[in-house]
Amino acid sequence: MSDAVRITGSTLARGLLLIGIQLNSASLVFTIAVLPVTAKVGAKAMLVFLFIYHSLGSIRHLVWDSRYALTLKGVYTSGYAVLTETVLDSLYLATI
Repeated sequence: MSDAVRITGSTLARGLLLIGIQLNSASLVFTIAVLPVTAKVGAKAMLVFLFIYHSLGSIRHLVWDSRYALTLKGVYTSGYAVLTETVLDSLYLATI
């Protein structure tokens, strides 16, 4: 899961960089406007999932840095908590 946190962070950063370099505001709005609804919802769900997972995984690492949940049970419990909360938050935010 630690690798997944790094991968999601780098994916989000690369995506933001590409959007900033390749598109200006008007072309970005036009590009998104012509997409079908399913593509918009899918892209939004993917971005939300990446962002939530990366954020919660980073908080998990901060908890570990403060010397909490470092037992095997704590690692598994916090891992399942991050995955569960990521799915729940992503489903909620993707439907807004």
